[in-house]
Amino acid sequence: MKVIITSNIPVLPITLGVDLEKNGFTVQHALPDNNKEQKTVGSSVARYGSGVPQEELKRLEILLSPLTVAPLSDPNLAKDEIRLSLFLPENLDRWELTIKTDTDKLMTQLKETCIDSFGLKEDETELAVVERNELLYGSAPKEVRQLLRWFLKAKGISVVENQKFSDTDDDIYLHIRDPEADKLPARERFRVHIATDDFDLAKEFGHKLVAQGFRLGEIGAFDKDDLEKAPIGFGADWFDKGLFQSEVQELRSLLTTFSVEKGVDQNRYPVTVSDDLSAGLDAVISLPIHACL
Repeated sequence: MKVIITSNIPVLPITLGVDLEKNGFTVQHALPDNNKEQKTVGSSVARYGSGVPQEELKRLEILLSPLTVAPLSDPNLAKDEIRLSLFLPENLDRWELTIKTDTDKLMTQLKETCIDSFGLKEDETELAVVERNELLYGSAPKEVRQLLRWFLKAKGISVVENQKFSDTDDDIYLHIRDPEADKLPARERFRVHIATDDFDLAKEFGHKLVAQGFRLGEIGAFDKDDLEKAPIGFGADWFDKGLFQSEVQELRSLLTTFSVEKGVDQNRYPVTVSDDLSAGLDAVISLPIHACL
């Protein structure tokens, strides 16, 4: 079955064509014909020849979902031909996109497609723990939201839409969990950074973290002013979300045991969980050993 794809979003026929070819369609990309193509936003159509089975149209509809097109029989087309015309709002850069996700890999893919290819305007990006997949919007029409959801669906990601902002607000927020990261053990999904006043002891503790399966991040020195008030403790932005509780308990246990071994009085300097220690998606350990001896 041959499918000819036209769209006012140049990358869409290519991206969509790859997906359709994987599912057995023969795809041809074409520029919009000013005389023949339907260009009314929200009126995307799938015109089809008289010999196209309804089963194939239904299969195409499923593959296109959540993009919606109106099927239209066209006697002027070849019997086995489907001409898919997708026309979305132009000037997509009027909508400002904020992306929050939990891996560098998915962040890069989201930026390359949604911003570089689709043309949405980049607002902010953040690597952080994401509790649920959601698309928050204000004025963005359904065609724009469907385009984003279609791209995410191709990656095995479904999102819940929520009109969080007013009808005049051009913000779009994507909060997306990487399904590949969800397959990893929790302690492999974040790094543990160490701030210290003794690099040798910090490296020693870092080896203990790695031995327990944690990913060691950077080891850095305290600023002099911070050292005077820094407790022995740890923190991360996701602590207050109740996530990774097993890892939280193990970090506490490892840090307490190590401090006691080095002669730190736990009555004076107990291990604390601090809201002031964070590095985005990662955890931070405060280890001012010498200051506590």
